[in-house]
Amino acid sequence: MKKYSQETLCVQAGYHPETGESRIPQICQSTTFFYGETQKMADLFDLKSEGFFYSRLANPTVEALEKKIAALEGGVCGIGCASGMSAVLLTVMTVCGAGDNVVCASAIYGGTYNLFSVTLPKFGIECRFFDPDAPISEVEALIDGKTKLLFCESVANPAIVIPDFEGLAGICTKHGQHPLHSRPLPPL
Repeated sequence: MKKYSQETLCVQAGYHPETGESRIPQICQSTTFFYGETQKMADLFDLKSEGFFYSRLANPTVEALEKKIAALEGGVCGIGCASGMSAVLLTVMTVCGAGDNVVCASAIYGGTYNLFSVTLPKFGIECRFFDPDAPISEVEALIDGKTKLLFCESVANPAIVIPDFEGLAGICTKHGQHPLHSRPLPPL
C-alpha cells in the first residue's frame, strides 16, 4: 500500500468517490435511512451487512471524518463522538474496568475533572491526580499494575497549562505502553 504524505491525507483520505460522484463528501443531515425491504433493515440491525440506518450509530459524513482521522493518525479505524466529554468517557470505559485506575493531570477541564473524581469511582475506577508541574518521578510513582491510562490535556482548559509530553511519553514507554495507547494493540 502506498504511503501518502500528511498533506495528501488531509485532503484525500476518508472518502473515495466513484466515477460521477461528488469529489467532496456531501453533508448528510438525515437521522434515518430508507430501505424498501424489512430484511435489509434487519440485517443492518443484526450487523450482518454494512450500511447506514440511524445517524446516531453511523452516518456517511461522520464515517468520512472517522476514516480521515484514522488515516492521519495511522490507525485502523476512528470513532466520531458528539462531544469531547463523550470521547473521554468512551475512551476510559473502553480501556478501564472496576478495580483499574487512571493517572491524570489535575489541570484539566472541569467536566473531565468531575468525571474522573466523582463519576468513575462509582464504576470502581480510581483516579490518581498529579500536579502538571510535579517531577516526572512523582507522576511515575502513581502508576501500578492496575493503571490503564495516563491522561492529560494538550493545553489544559482553562488553566492553559502545557504538560511535559516527553516526560509523560517516557513513562508510558518505560511501562511497556505506546504513549498514544493504553495497552498494546491487538493483532489484525
